[in-house]
Amino acid sequence: MERLLIGSLMSMMIALSCAAAPLAPSKEDSLVYCEIAGLAYGGQRDLTGGVAARIAEKAGLTSEDPDCGAIWREAYQVGKKVGFGGAPTDAEFRKWQRLQNFEKKVFDGIIKSMAM
Repeated sequence: MERLLIGSLMSMMIALSCAAAPLAPSKEDSLVYCEIAGLAYGGQRDLTGGVAARIAEKAGLTSEDPDCGAIWREAYQVGKKVGFGGAPTDAEFRKWQRLQNFEKKVFDGIIKSMAM
């Protein structure tokens, strides 16, 4: 069962990265995944953060990149705040909604890949 789940997760992550990141995404398009990864890790949503970080990495972005790193650090603080019950500003709420929408796609992909 565990091997099936891991295989399903890997298939889903590959499919998501292909669907979410076109063949040659612009840096700006890919930076959203730096934000989502930061939000997710700040809110201790490690699976979602890992998927978003992997998509950013495939686009050549890591926390070492000045733009991605700055976005990630700011988003991490927002994720930490909102993820643990802090009242978000309107901008923080919109960011959190982007995380939730991405997370829904991740989990729907996992469920679909398990044929459930």
